[in-house]
Formats: sequence, C-alpha cells, structure tokens
Amino acid sequence: MIHYVLAWVLMLLIAIANGAFRQLTFAKAMPELRAHQLSTAIGSALIRAFHLDSCSLVAPGLGPTGTFNRYCLVGPYCCLRVRLRYRNT
Repeated sequence: MIHYVLAWVLMLLIAIANGAFRQLTFAKAMPELRAHQLSTAIGSALIRAFHLDSCSLVAPGLGPTGTFNRYCLVGPYCCLRVRLRYRNT
C-alpha cells in the first residue's frame, strides 16, 4: 500500500514542477491557452515516463508490456475525441 501512496506523491511533485516550469518559462511568451495546452502535453509525457519507469516497482503484474497495445490505442483515441470536441473554440 505504501508503494501506491509514494507513487501518487511523486506524481503530485511532477505535476507541481511542471506547473512551475510553465509559469517560469513559456507562459510569458505565449497566450495562456497555448501555454496550458503545452504544459498539459509535457505533464502527460512526464507522468507517462514515470509510470513506465516505476510500473515494475509499484505493481509488478501490471508491467508496460501487458498494457502497451492498450496505451497505443487509447491515447490517440482520447486526443482525437478532445480535438473533435473543441474544434470550434
């Protein structure tokens, strides 16, 4: 159980660092919406990298090899759904 709590705390720290990085760097150079979108993409990539790196430590039975195909299908599907949902805004 402590492994899961530690993983959530580390992901929380990644998210806070990502927000601080956004505010200190590219938030000044671009509109807020674009800065937020870029920050979301960077944060998602960082959380994904953390997940792939720590998956074998936190949950050995749920390693990336068993779920890789699912990620390859769900990720683009979610991006497409969000893009189609907000295409007129």
